[in-house]
Amino acid sequence: MPKLLNELIGTKFKVITGYPGSMESILAMERGEVDGRYSPGWAGPEANKVNDLVAAGKAQLIAYLNPENHAAFKHIPNVMDLANSPENRQVLGVVLSAQGLGRPFFVPPGVPADRVKALQNAFTATIKDAEFLAEAAAQKFDIEAISGPDMAAYLDRLYATPAPLLRRAIDMMTQAQK
Repeated sequence: MPKLLNELIGTKFKVITGYPGSMESILAMERGEVDGRYSPGWAGPEANKVNDLVAAGKAQLIAYLNPENHAAFKHIPNVMDLANSPENRQVLGVVLSAQGLGRPFFVPPGVPADRVKALQNAFTATIKDAEFLAEAAAQKFDIEAISGPDMAAYLDRLYATPAPLLRRAIDMMTQAQK
């Protein structure tokens, strides 16, 4: 991601590789071996560690990466707003699409509409269930669900990306992994 941001928003991150996992790179930041790190998500042990560092004043959030603005992070910039051209903003939206999608649940084509609706209703009921939310909070998981129709609209916008920009996003992601 830092390599992509260098091109799409003009940052000048120097990428330090070689850490075997996310927790080791967080430890490297704590030891002063690196000046910062990118975090791909905001749930689970890695996010909990980062949250603890921020709360203790040992780390600061400098930006967040999501194709949508998020009220909880309005005090820090969203990299989408920093793209240095409209085309780069679209490419960045494709690159960050996993952030917007989160961890979606899908069914295959051909599932009858009434069953799809039943599954959507059950999912909505689950994410509003007090016991479920209490368990998630105990495990330090924030629950932020997107409805099935909203997810479909998000995917429609993503699929409407012009083919040359989509190809550029794919090529950039492939190259950045080398």
